[in-house]
Amino acid sequence: MAATAADLAARETQCCGFFSFELHIADGRLALSVSTGPAHAEVLAALADRATALAGVRL
Repeated sequence: MAATAADLAARETQCCGFFSFELHIADGRLALSVSTGPAHAEVLAALADRATALAGVRL
């Protein structure tokens, strides 16, 4: 799963260079953090809302 997340982050960086991605692996857990500057904060918030709706959980 870590390799898949890293590949996704690399591809998204090529597409959307205004996002920054950090992959964290600790205690057997994997997390992908996404950040951006103020100019694209609304875009990231909309994507997080969409992901939350699709997952049926609160992020």
